[in-house]
Amino acid sequence: MHPMSSPHRTLFCPARLLQASGLFACLLLPSTAFGQRPSNPVDVNADGVPDLMEAFQYFGGGTSATVNVHRAIHPDNALLITPSGEAGFEVGASLDGSLKAAEYPSVSWHGYYGIRFRAADGLHYGWFHAAQPLLPGGGFWPNFNGVTVRSHGYNRIPDAPFTVGTPTSSVAAPIVLKASVVGGQLRLSWNGTAAPQGIRVESRKLSPDATWTLVQTVSSGNQLDVELSGEGRMYRAIQN
Repeated sequence: MHPMSSPHRTLFCPARLLQASGLFACLLLPSTAFGQRPSNPVDVNADGVPDLMEAFQYFGGGTSATVNVHRAIHPDNALLITPSGEAGFEVGASLDGSLKAAEYPSVSWHGYYGIRFRAADGLHYGWFHAAQPLLPGGGFWPNFNGVTVRSHGYNRIPDAPFTVGTPTSSVAAPIVLKASVVGGQLRLSWNGTAAPQGIRVESRKLSPDATWTLVQTVSSGNQLDVELSGEGRMYRAIQN
């Protein structure tokens, strides 16, 4: 008789049994006690491309979840960290290109978080609020230890900073910029007026990896004359 066949040494397993080489082993299979629900995509800018993924898992009576920045869509997509190295931001904090990306772009606790994501018109900065999900009609999920995306917002203007907690709808629409040559100078003009917040005029070289640099901040009016350069450049106007 094989030693493992003794009734005093029977191995009981809560999952399906797998027999190999005369030995018994537990094979854990997805069931009502363990499993993973399909990830819930979050499309921050509503362009049909998911920017965040809510991945839910459940273990017995408890549930957990993580929110991941969807880097598979574009490697520039990232969870941002504060200058002090923290993942969570305070409401009112500024999000911009000076912030570093988190090494592990996933969160599983409550709070506000900064993100950047690449869209068709450029890199955008935004935030999302991670919180415990609610049951339909109110109340919390029992034994729920994870989070879900409760709200979010982003700056419609590419490569421009954004403030944590600011809704997308409150961001001004992009300014329409026109250019003409007047008196040997390049005249930039735009719709509306610079007052009272001011207009920030920036330029960059035509190469795809070039960075935007400040030309001048205009405090009144709706135009700016700049010297013509010998190289092609792009210009943009952003309301402060």
